[in-house]
Amino acid sequence: MLVIVRAFEGCPLKREVIWSDRQHVYLVNPEMIEALERGETHPIGFPTEDVFIYTSESYDTLMRIWNNIGSVPDATWQQLDCYRP
Repeated sequence: MLVIVRAFEGCPLKREVIWSDRQHVYLVNPEMIEALERGETHPIGFPTEDVFIYTSESYDTLMRIWNNIGSVPDATWQQLDCYRP
């Protein structure tokens, strides 16, 4: 399942969910799935509160804002639907 994660310094990233627990969602770049299967990379855990349901519209909006001002306001993130494991 694709999600949007509020990553380091608030940068929006599109990632694939590998597994999750109550506190963290473990994600990988979709382009790295094969490397993950070969054991060449590992998923990275993010707090569940920083993971959101992916839609192309939401992702495109976040990236447009990020590319224009280098950050995404909290109010914009709060409009997204949170991912629930």
